[in-house]
Formats: sequence, C-alpha cells, structure tokens
Amino acid sequence: MALLRGINVGGRNKVPMAELREVAASVDLEAIRTHLQSGNLLFSPDGRSPDEVAGQLAAVIETRFGISVPVVVATYGDLVAACEHPLVRDDEEVDPTLLHVMFLDRRADPAAVLALDPDRSPGDRYVVDGRRVFLRFETGSARSKLTIDWFERQLDVVATGRNLRTVRALADLAAD
Repeated sequence: MALLRGINVGGRNKVPMAELREVAASVDLEAIRTHLQSGNLLFSPDGRSPDEVAGQLAAVIETRFGISVPVVVATYGDLVAACEHPLVRDDEEVDPTLLHVMFLDRRADPAAVLALDPDRSPGDRYVVDGRRVFLRFETGSARSKLTIDWFERQLDVVATGRNLRTVRALADLAAD
C-alpha cells in the first residue's frame, strides 16, 4: 500500500483517484484500488522494495500532476500492526479520530527518538515504534504541536499519517 501525503487537502495538490490508479498502473503495479480521496493506494506486492515503489510513484506523480508529494509504502503487516494502537487500553473507549498513526519511510534512529521532547504538546502523547509513530491527541490534531513536519525534522524521515479509523479500514481492504 502506498500512502501519499498532502493530496486533495484544502483544494491543493489535486489528484483524482482514477488518475492515481492510472499512474500506479504505469509503474506496473497490479490489483490497484484507492480508498477515500486522500492518497491511499492499495496494490498487490510484486517483489520490489518499498523504497523503489515509493520513488517510482513519486516521480510519475510529479511528472503527471506537477506536484511533489511524499510517498510512504507500507505492507499489509505494517497496517495490521498499526491497528494495535499502544496508547489505548482494551477496556477503554476512545474516539478513533483522536488516535493517529504516522508511517515512516524508514526506522528512526534510536538516538533521535530518545532526543524527542515528550512535553512538546501537553496532553498529547506519542510512541515511536519501528517505522510508525502512534499518537493520541487530547482534543484533536488541529492544535497539537506533534505534527508530521516536526517528527520529520526531528527524526530525519519522510512521514504521512492517518487516523486509526482509516488505518483499520485500509487493513480490512488489504485483507480482501
């Protein structure tokens, strides 16, 4: 699955999903599907590395649409693992829109993870786990200082995020 960041948000970086599927087919991806209008592209694995697929998609998207967007490729296993959000207890009811997962293009350097400020956004919490950052927002992501840009700068990675409801939907779709 390819997760594109920042398309079709606020009228900027418009990429119609039908055309995104065409772009994916042009780099020889198969069993292509999209979910929502926010750059969730499912396809069958074909042996290429995630970095290779991400690079090919980013290049063809820039050529076709004239926009440069980060692309992070996650496996089905990544999606399933992301559904187990560590910042919510099994016996707890939490609005899934307050729970987010950032997918990273690579593992963050452990020293960079340790250097993160745990009090950057009081009330909000995060856990960095491999190629994922799990977030729990107290009142929503709009006013939080735990932004994708901040994590990218601090961890020297490329990232994109989805709320837990979307991550679960993507895992379900990928299982089909």
